[in-house]
Amino acid sequence: MKHSQINTNINKGMERLGMLMGVLFIGSIWGLLEATMGNILHWFGPHPGTGLIMTSLAIGFLTFGKKLYPKRWTSVVMGVIASGFKALDFFVPGSNVFHPMIAIMAIALTFEAAAYLTDKMKEIQVQKAVAGFAVGYVSIAAFAFIMAYIVHYYYWLNKGIGGIFKYLAIEGWQFAVGGMIMSLLGYNLITWLEKGTNVVNFVQTKAFNYVALSTSAVCATIIIIV
Repeated sequence: MKHSQINTNINKGMERLGMLMGVLFIGSIWGLLEATMGNILHWFGPHPGTGLIMTSLAIGFLTFGKKLYPKRWTSVVMGVIASGFKALDFFVPGSNVFHPMIAIMAIALTFEAAAYLTDKMKEIQVQKAVAGFAVGYVSIAAFAFIMAYIVHYYYWLNKGIGGIFKYLAIEGWQFAVGGMIMSLLGYNLITWLEKGTNVVNFVQTKAFNYVALSTSAVCATIIIIV
């Protein structure tokens, strides 16, 4: 094998490693917020405000991550990581774990689909707004129907199909607007960071890999202990 081919393979390997570390970094912070802030809102916060806040934040994280790592399926991997970190809440008595994990994956999958479908739109700000709006609406709809007719959770099952559609008509727009706002914020935060710092270059360094691993370890420890 020629030296040029070896160097190319090494560079591709380092690029994949850097992307994995970046996705791990974002997913672990998202998972930490789901396991801490999500629990606090669930115990004391307004309903359905808890779902609205956490869904909007999730869309912001996914937009931020997708801007840094635009490869296909990166948002789904972030969702898997976040739901995995949320699963550590099994060690915390009284924590609601299974339902938020379903919500996380519903958001991640719908975000990946929306990112793919809106990728060809020329106006980026409009693209992000449309994607965020769609993800907010579709993800809560998917969650409601999954909880009702697959999980058979009494709250959603008792509503019936008509009740779910009524909920989506009355409450769903809030998730859509929240998703749109956080999608725009997530995208423009990266744009702002690119102007003021070398964030794009930094996330490709070995130093960032260590930061990502350390952060994920700290997040996991906090979730288990707190």
